[in-house]
Amino acid sequence: MANDRFRALLAKEGSKYTIEKIAAKTGKPASFIARRLKLLDLIQPAADALLAEQIGVEHAQLIAKLAPDVQEKALAHCFDGYYGANDRERSLVPLSRLEAWIEQNVYLRLKSVPFSKDDETLLPEAGSCANCPKRTGFNSLLFSEVREDCCTDAPASTASSTRISLAVKRRCRGLSSSQMSLPFPTELRF
Repeated sequence: MANDRFRALLAKEGSKYTIEKIAAKTGKPASFIARRLKLLDLIQPAADALLAEQIGVEHAQLIAKLAPDVQEKALAHCFDGYYGANDRERSLVPLSRLEAWIEQNVYLRLKSVPFSKDDETLLPEAGSCANCPKRTGFNSLLFSEVREDCCTDAPASTASSTRISLAVKRRCRGLSSSQMSLPFPTELRF
């Protein structure tokens, strides 16, 4: 598969290949190469659905951009719930419907977050949002269809928001950092 060869070129130590150079050599747009490479990140059920032609490449590319724990839910939303005699007869939803589900249920709009996208210390294991490849505004090759700057890794965003909320809560109660337990919960009850 060409995708495997492209990824091997990029991963090769000391390789001078980039997505842009592969695109130039193949005559394909860089965004095409980036999206095709991302198909290698599909979870097995989604890859199987693609290979069995139950979903198209466009549906698979949308799913592949998501974290593995969300891909299975997105795959389920590819179908309208009406089944024939077997899975092969499921009715595939339009791409726009899957896009809308992802935008409403997975992506976190960064315009409204209560923290700075440049803060490296907010969630040290993830780094800042500013240069994160999971941020649609940073990774325009992969997310050219997304209109707003969003985080595609909502659990990381939730942890960042939670960390801020806990810092405010701790300050209000006079607790020190060592008195707060890690990892942070995903929901707070005030």
